[in-house]
Formats: sequence, C-alpha cells, structure tokens
Amino acid sequence: MIPKYLRTTKKGGKTFLPPSLCPSCGTKLFFDEVRLLCPNSTGCRAQAVGRLEAWVKALEIKDLSEKRLELFFENDLLKTISSLYRLKKEDLLKLPLFKEKLASKIIKAIEKSKDCELQHFLLGLGIKGMGRQNWLELIKEFKTLEKIRALSALEISSVYGFQEKTAAQLVSGLKNLSSEIDTLLSLGLRPKASYQKLEDSQWQGKVFVISGSFFIERKELKKKLESFGIKVSSSVSQKTDVVLLEDKNSQSSKAKAARSLGVLIW
Repeated sequence: MIPKYLRTTKKGGKTFLPPSLCPSCGTKLFFDEVRLLCPNSTGCRAQAVGRLEAWVKALEIKDLSEKRLELFFENDLLKTISSLYRLKKEDLLKLPLFKEKLASKIIKAIEKSKDCELQHFLLGLGIKGMGRQNWLELIKEFKTLEKIRALSALEISSVYGFQEKTAAQLVSGLKNLSSEIDTLLSLGLRPKASYQKLEDSQWQGKVFVISGSFFIERKELKKKLESFGIKVSSSVSQKTDVVLLEDKNSQSSKAKAARSLGVLIW
C-alpha cells in the first residue's frame, strides 16, 4: 500500500504520550529501540489472532478473514494454530450467519492445507527475522523439517545470508514452538519440501524480475521460480539476470530499464 499525501497540518500544542499498556490484554508495553511491544506472547489475544492470520496467509487457506478469526476467538473455538485443525463443521454452524455451505467450505479448505509446502509451513510459524527467502535457503541446504529443527545456531549461521542474531532467533523460535509443531504434525499436517536442487543449472541463484500478466497468476509464477532456487526481485537493476515480459516489445519501465542495462529479456 502506498500512502497518499493529502495536506500539511500545523504542529499541535500537546505532547504525544505513547500508550503504556497493551490495548488488547493490558500488559505493560516495552520499547525495543524500534517499536512498542507487548511481552505477553501467550496470553495476548491480539497476538494470537495475528499468529493465526499469518498462518492462514502463508498456507493460503481461503475464506478465513481476520473478522472470522476474531469471531472464532470470541466463541472460544480457537486459541492456537493447531486448534484450527480441531474445528468441526458443527462448531461453525453454531455461529451467527454460518450456513452449511460456508461451514463445509471452510472445513474443506483447512483440511486441504494439511498437504503443504515446507516453506509455507515454516513461514506460517511467524518466527522473528525469518522471511520466505530465508526459509528457502535453509530448505535448499537441509531438506527436511526434522533436520531444520535439529540445527544449532552455528550451523545456521554457516549458511549464506544468515547472521548470528538471525540464527539465534531461529533456534529460539523453533524451540519455543516445538510443542505446537509436534501437535500440528500429530493432527495430520504433512509439510514437504518442493525445492529441487539444481546445482548444475545456469540459473541457480540468479535474479529474475516479472513484468506483465502470464498464463498463471504472478504469485504462482514467483513461487515456481523460487522453488528452483531463483531469486525474484520487484525492480530491475544491474544485479538482475533475466526480465520476464508478457510482451517482448513492451514499453513498460521495467522493459526499458532491462534494455538500457543489457539484461536478458524472455
């Protein structure tokens, strides 16, 4: 989202006082030099809903909006990520505005998410400092959830792109979520690595930029490229190796930048 400039306002006479208590759970907030945080990670409902939102987004579970997740929490149907996989259609039918068709659709979408890609499973856990590309690098190196859970901070920091702080956060995050991960697996989740190691490929580790519409959705194309170890960027630069264009004669800004820099166009 790009903010839109509306107007300039005059400086107010009052001093801004930041909140001292979490508006969700009432816990005293602390400042980590960047932002105010609530330390009540297990008992704060806003954080619990946020974790569920991140999980739903990562695993692409349809029809589970923030509003619906809030409704589930209000009715004590959800508390953790794993509780999502204990939901039954009968539970949803007791809620206002939930009919047979919608309840069945949501339960089916949740069940479908049990067969998931390992990168989505790990991303959905919401471990601090870890993004999609970080997980892909680890999966490329270590292949399975079991091996990744057993890694030490030293082993992780040996992988390109991982600093000691990120490695420590990852080890700590996986340890704190160990019970939840075990519960998810016991409930039938089957995370599998789709990464295909292409050490002999000339495109391994290369940077691609996508421009225009293709026969598949852009996010699906991005996921496919990343599964082969290709890094997908949003802008063209001297580090770009390939620009994928819908129309090779395109006059878009990305196409013009690729031509001026001599970047390969497909």
